[in-house]
Amino acid sequence: MGSATSGNGYVSLTPEPEEEQSIVNSGSSNIDNKVGRVLYPHPVHVWPAIITTTFTLRITPFAKNSTSSGDGMALVFAQDNRPSPNDSYGSYLGMFDRSTQ
Repeated sequence: MGSATSGNGYVSLTPEPEEEQSIVNSGSSNIDNKVGRVLYPHPVHVWPAIITTTFTLRITPFAKNSTSSGDGMALVFAQDNRPSPNDSYGSYLGMFDRSTQ
């Protein structure tokens, strides 16, 4: 959901970057102010339960000279699959916006 895409055996939670040189020349990229989500499509019975999982994360800069960084990541158990609120990027982690502060 949101900006998430998959391919080549991985999930990208932000759009793939523009060509590196165009980022360096323009000073901006297509990854600013984005939210990505990955949802598990089946109900999970969590009580009483023991849930064990493994995540492998690879966080890499898009460009060698990049000064951009992400605001964070959250693992959330939720009862529905509603999309992220508008303007919920950045420190809102795709879950909140100014009205839910």
